[in-house]
Amino acid sequence: MYYFIINPQSRSGAALAIWRRLGKTLTDNHIRYHRFFTRYRGHAAVLAARLSDHTGSRDVIAVLGGDGTLNEVINGLKDPARRTLAYIPTGSGNDFARGMGMKTDFSRGIPPLFRSGTIRRLDICQCQTDRISKRFVISSGLGFDAAICHEALHSPLKKALNKIRAGKLTYTFLALRQLISFHPFCLQLITDNGRKRTFENVYFIAAMNLKYEGGGFQFCPQASADDGYLDLFLIHGMSKLKILLLLPTAFFGLHTRFKGVEIIRCQKAEFLADRPLPVHIDGESAGVSARVRVSVLREQPRILSG
Repeated sequence: MYYFIINPQSRSGAALAIWRRLGKTLTDNHIRYHRFFTRYRGHAAVLAARLSDHTGSRDVIAVLGGDGTLNEVINGLKDPARRTLAYIPTGSGNDFARGMGMKTDFSRGIPPLFRSGTIRRLDICQCQTDRISKRFVISSGLGFDAAICHEALHSPLKKALNKIRAGKLTYTFLALRQLISFHPFCLQLITDNGRKRTFENVYFIAAMNLKYEGGGFQFCPQASADDGYLDLFLIHGMSKLKILLLLPTAFFGLHTRFKGVEIIRCQKAEFLADRPLPVHIDGESAGVSARVRVSVLREQPRILSG
């Protein structure tokens, strides 16, 4: 049985039309399902928790929405290792689908994952600050990238671009604006082997479970969603002009050759900044903090990957 958690507001309401087509296709092909629409921020987590109490290991909890909706479901799941998930990406960034190699066009027929989808395991990670503790599956960051996410959540530009299916450009435009005003910081990084390193003039650090964040920036080309590791991506000691030149190359994963780019693999890490900074979890605002701890959890749900 498929249990759909649907965010009808995703992609400025276009997700509802996608669901209507998909629901009809499932019905016409005699695929059994129940559907639940989210009504407010955080509702997907509530629905996922309830479904965790009433579904078995053979049932599939399917998410139709953006990366934020998926994150809510991940945070609501109970006993993740017993769950099977499916994901229909209808957001503007779709970094999870991109990182997992999932198709994003469901305009014709039944998505492959409902016919003969490949089952993969998915690492779930944890981000903790002094105020919150939440799971993530894409990335969690501190600094410049999180400031972009914070602004994107309230930007009329994102809504306008979503209507013409160009929502991922929001992050590019906001990145340019944030770059002008952002002041770099000093960071102490402690990784799981106890090694301490200090970096000056840091713009951001991101703990990546997948290759992409920010609407298609391939910050960690070697990151894998099921290897039990995080790839930390750090930019430091660069001029703003050099970062401006670097960002376009990150769409293709070519930025790693730049001096000042660091990629560090670990299972857990602690970020200690010299001042409170914006934090994001899977592209959603997580407030501000000077201290962030990230780690890979042991429980891996199954996910259908078309």
